Amino acid sequence: MKKLFLIIISVFIFNINSYSQCSDGGVCSIGGHIEKETTTPFELSFGYSYGYSGKDDDISYSSFKLGGTYNFYENASLHFTIPFNIQSGPLYDTHGIGDLIFNLRYRFELDRSRLSVSAGVRLATASENKYYVTQPYKSGLGTNDILFGVDYSFNNFNVGAGYQIAGKRGEDTEDLLVVERGDDLLLRAGYFFELEQLSINPQLLFIKRLSESSVLVPISPDAIGVPYYIEVPGSDQSQLNLLVNTTYNVNENYSHFVEAAIPFLEREVNVDGLKRTFTISTGLSFSF
Repeated sequence: MKKLFLIIISVFIFNINSYSQCSDGGVCSIGGHIEKETTTPFELSFGYSYGYSGKDDDISYSSFKLGGTYNFYENASLHFTIPFNIQSGPLYDTHGIGDLIFNLRYRFELDRSRLSVSAGVRLATASENKYYVTQPYKSGLGTNDILFGVDYSFNNFNVGAGYQIAGKRGEDTEDLLVVERGDDLLLRAGYFFELEQLSINPQLLFIKRLSESSVLVPISPDAIGVPYYIEVPGSDQSQLNLLVNTTYNVNENYSHFVEAAIPFLEREVNVDGLKRTFTISTGLSFSF
């Protein structure tokens, strides 16, 4: 009865009407995990997430994600995620393969604690210029980014930091609706609960855009027809989310996960298309 009550409470938490997500630029995916020893070398996951940008843009986002983990060494693992994204709004309906994220993680076992370091990339695998639309309607960010992360856990507490170096974009004169983003800094703190087969991991995430984003416009004030970038005021904004991840371990090789977040500090400028006022994710994970 106690276990059933906890599951019902978790489902209720994930169905309130005010979700947000991490930046989704990639920096959130590189840390924040309480890792356990595993006897299987491979893990495969299938997930789905739905989000809504808010009334200003009125865009709905659906994403089907395929993820994998390869534990190739005792304390080392390689992770990847590839999404298929669908964007639907008042201006366009678009879809396509999103950006591929790879990251490599190594774990140091310390006395009663654990330190993990991560490094990865977000690759511009999406055909983001397939549709000549604004960035919020594109399936990818159009840049090759570098990701770094570090996490420290003691008992069930964990703290961490991440950094995303946003890649530069060329002046594509065929598609002038492109955005050049600033770097992102992430700070996180969380706690890990384990109740029989149910695991709950609430985290506070603070994400700061370190410089304003820029938009490519077609006409320079000095030379007609020469594209150039102009900065978007207020786009170097901060986010603060309460992220909650739950995992229900059906058996040693199969689990179901649900993830959601409540925004404490919301984004206002959505030039990069990463704002969500509602989002929820769920999926299945298999180990073999």
